[in-house]
Amino acid sequence: MQDALAALHSSPDGRLGLSCALLVAQSLLVPVLAELRRAHPKLKIEFRAGDELVDLADAGLDLAIQASTDGAGSGTVRKLAEIELCLVASRSYLDRVGRPKAPADLLPLDYIQYRDDPDENMIVFADGGTAPVTVSFAARMPNLILHAVENHLGFAKAPRYLVADLLARGEAEIILAERPLVPKLLYLIRAPSLAASHRVSLFMDRFIDELARTPNVQLARDLRPVTTSPG
Repeated sequence: MQDALAALHSSPDGRLGLSCALLVAQSLLVPVLAELRRAHPKLKIEFRAGDELVDLADAGLDLAIQASTDGAGSGTVRKLAEIELCLVASRSYLDRVGRPKAPADLLPLDYIQYRDDPDENMIVFADGGTAPVTVSFAARMPNLILHAVENHLGFAKAPRYLVADLLARGEAEIILAERPLVPKLLYLIRAPSLAASHRVSLFMDRFIDELARTPNVQLARDLRPVTTSPG
């Protein structure tokens, strides 16, 4: 409440320094930043996209959006959302190699790895089960993962919202749909010395709104709108 009151008395103008994981930056953040700039042309946004952990104080940044709490130091951490993941491959690839019916069937297939986790060598399911994979293609850019799936190079683990168009067009299929994966967690980290400000509040309100309307993304409980029963 004190942060909200302080933000009301501050200006939305000025600098906002932001670090963001590549996946979120490429798929969710651009429309948020574009809308803020249109509404507040004097807001100066310094934006860094990458999966490396950033020390906000050393980098001179205000906020970080990332899939881990590592590197938070003395900053404040807030869980934003859980992103539903799925195993996906092109229909043509599955027609050629066969459709897995059990986790063990994944090992002979070609795994397309997103290099935000270069040590990943197995799939972890929500029920605690695991399945080893054979990495055949790895990339540090989320869009390259999509291109690799589209070009029938193998199967990938991806946010379901990211592959929604491929699925809707019938070009790709979810593998082992009956075995949900552990979701990807998304956190907000605020620099230790960051004071309440209108520009930070504006950004957070707009970004949370973007998360809320993204399919297969579950907002953290304390960020969900309160609903009341009629009567």
